[in-house]
Amino acid sequence: MKLQVPFAQLPLQFHAETLAAEISAFGHEVWREHSQKLPGNYALPLISVNGDPGDDAVDGVMKPTPYLEKCRI
Repeated sequence: MKLQVPFAQLPLQFHAETLAAEISAFGHEVWREHSQKLPGNYALPLISVNGDPGDDAVDGVMKPTPYLEKCRI
């Protein structure tokens, strides 16, 4: 598959210990397994259509999920 446009690489800086603490605050039950069941591939939806973490759609109004709202920004 060839993408129509290249990815944009943004300058990204974060505090690793803060990120690790935020991630560990979420229990394993909220992490979603990859749709194709790829081993070890889990995700925590932070933004989704209408903020619904169970919605895998990509067409619609994207909003923060309750998980993102619990994170320190």
